[in-house]
Amino acid sequence: MTPILALLILLLAMTLGALFTGMETVALTANRIRIHRDESGWATPMRDVYRLLGVTQTTVAAATIAQIACLVTAAIAADLLTDQMMRSTRGFSPRSLFDDLILLFLLTPIYIFWVRLLPKFYFSRNPESYLLNILEPVVWLPRLLAPPLRSLAKGVRRIFARLGSVSDTSRVVSLTDSDLQEMLSASSHATRDLALDKKMIYGLFRLEQTIVREIMQPLVNIATLSRHELSREGLLALGRVSGYTRIPVYSHRVFNMDGIISVSDVLRDDKNTPVEKFITSPFFVPETMHADMLLSRMIANEIDMAIVIDEYGGTVGVVSQEDVIEEIVGDIEDEFDPARIQVVRDEQGDYLVDGRMDIDDLNDRFGVHLPNEDFDTLGGFIYDNLARVPRVGDIVSTGELTLEVTTMDGKRVERVKLTLLTQDESDHPNT
Repeated sequence: MTPILALLILLLAMTLGALFTGMETVALTANRIRIHRDESGWATPMRDVYRLLGVTQTTVAAATIAQIACLVTAAIAADLLTDQMMRSTRGFSPRSLFDDLILLFLLTPIYIFWVRLLPKFYFSRNPESYLLNILEPVVWLPRLLAPPLRSLAKGVRRIFARLGSVSDTSRVVSLTDSDLQEMLSASSHATRDLALDKKMIYGLFRLEQTIVREIMQPLVNIATLSRHELSREGLLALGRVSGYTRIPVYSHRVFNMDGIISVSDVLRDDKNTPVEKFITSPFFVPETMHADMLLSRMIANEIDMAIVIDEYGGTVGVVSQEDVIEEIVGDIEDEFDPARIQVVRDEQGDYLVDGRMDIDDLNDRFGVHLPNEDFDTLGGFIYDNLARVPRVGDIVSTGELTLEVTTMDGKRVERVKLTLLTQDESDHPNT
């Protein structure tokens, strides 16, 4: 064999090895959900390639066998090339072990870089775009090697079965959060039921980023009773006025919640049991706990309401299972719920907004960009800008809107008139 022919075989083997490494990389990293969205426009070769992704183990095994074959071929070609070069420079003197070591140290880093590292880096950046080019030329290989590979896999499973119990993971599909969200966005022809399911699944994703402070009822909005002034008549009257069936109970100060009493339990009692007997120990949670963890703990402990505390141990609000579930399914309204936070448009085209409205909801509703680093509600934004307790008639202006306090409930901002400055008000329909 001439040196030129040996060199060509060496280069061809290394190039094919890089191709099969790319085949392995694409098969392992291609996002089948993203590819499947364009299925309607596929030609026959693309459908054949997509089927390979359904048998990833077989495709990767076939690529590995092909890489080994290329490695052996490259090693033989390199050996023949070296032998020819030695003969041309030394005549017929035999090769030494030192010559073989030099060949090994020269060929190994070149092979690792060209055949293993470079294809993995190149094809893993956007595997879906290379899918057809890299897999179509070798679509026959997994089919050719499938029968012996299946036999080999059965033999391996039998060996491991004798060593111990082995779970069958061949049917397990691994999906990340991003995969699931892409599946949802890919379903463009959504029915009403599917749209509701999508909303609920997106709500589940949001739970991981939502903390208790964002969904709790703040202390100023809840009905409470002092343990020292507790009576059956007072409890039932508070239940009728507030519409709540569970009332937090405090000792000495409202920040020191130490119990919860159920109005329903008191109503069902016909033995004139002292009201104090119905007080149960509360379940405390920190305001920084994530909502998904809170829901799992409330379900595990069969708890309907929890007391939310801050880093100093003081009560800052309460949270119920309903508050968490509403993050998933949307608002759950019943006849006992207090009035929801609303936005009303007046005759002049301005908006009357509840001071408790969440800043994020307000930004989404009106397309503005109010900050919310140190507060959560519109009232908190006004407090932050005025740096004092607001009064009726106070005005806060930004580059996008003007806010005027119209109603105060004690020290709480109850109602605000919002005037948009930079957007067409017709873009925001009356609600």
